[in-house]
Amino acid sequence: MRLSDPIAKYLPVTVTVPSRNGKEITIRDLATHTSALPRMPR
Repeated sequence: MRLSDPIAKYLPVTVTVPSRNGKEITIRDLATHTSALPRMPR
């Protein structure tokens, strides 16, 4: 596992992962809170 790995690599194929500014969200984005995902799910 690397910080530069996209999170989709570790999720089931049935999960749709949004992109951020046209790029895949990485583990680093989640770890540093820069993924642009909402704080709380709706």
